[in-house]
Amino acid sequence: MYGKVINRNVKLPVLSRVGLEDWLNDPDTNRPQRSSTVVLPISMKGARMNEYINLRAESKPLHFPDEPSGFVSAMAKRSLAHQMRFSVEVLEEKLKNQGEPRVLQIKIDESSCECQSSWSLYANGSLVAHGSVAFARQCFEQGKWEFRDLCEAAVIASSEALSDDEFRLLCASRAIAAVAV
Repeated sequence: MYGKVINRNVKLPVLSRVGLEDWLNDPDTNRPQRSSTVVLPISMKGARMNEYINLRAESKPLHFPDEPSGFVSAMAKRSLAHQMRFSVEVLEEKLKNQGEPRVLQIKIDESSCECQSSWSLYANGSLVAHGSVAFARQCFEQGKWEFRDLCEAAVIASSEALSDDEFRLLCASRAIAAVAV
């Protein structure tokens, strides 16, 4: 396990492939972990490997309605904003299939801090719901369709269903506005 002699009294360790694998698999080594573990020493003076405390920030798992199917899709679909937009699209399709069409649009104002980020839901051009992104995260922690059900209750309570012509007209104007922006 030891390699070249620099001074006659000092030997430096050389990590072979086996030694490197042991080092990578050793939980007591002082290096960043692959998980969400933060390793902090109790005292910097005379700290030993066995004096480290593992701190782990536990977060609740999110239940996503639009499940990622692979690595590339997971990069886009693991976003909370994507899941919120997907839920609103599913809600619009659900209301259309029930014979109560409404044109829905969600606007997500993301800031650097999630606690200050907010979202607004518009139905037929008027504001029907508004909330924080932290609240939306709590909805996705509770269940897959919790956010959609909350939006559905707000939409049904505060807007009327459109005729087919009005629905098509508002969908076309939304598409034109999306291209213009």
